[in-house]
This record gives sequence, structure tokens and C-alpha cells, in this order.
Amino acid sequence: MLKAAGTSVAMGNAIHGIEQCCNLQTTDIHDDGIANAFRKLGLI
Repeated sequence: MLKAAGTSVAMGNAIHGIEQCCNLQTTDIHDDGIANAFRKLGLI
């Protein structure tokens, strides 16, 4: 599913190894991970 998504993002607290399947790794959810990923992708 991550490969089919087009752009996939692994949170900082994701299961070990999942980041290898994703295009981007961001910070932990408690460290504004979603907002940081959106900024890096130019969405906000």
C-alpha cells in the first residue's frame, strides 16, 4: 500500500523498517510529525 500511494511518509515512531518502504521519514507524532511532513512536501 505504501508503494502504491505515490508519496508515502513514515512517522518518527513508525514500526522499525517501515521507513525503507517510504519516500520520506518525518518526526514523531508528538513532535509535529504530520505538520513537518506537510511543510517538507510543500503542502503548507
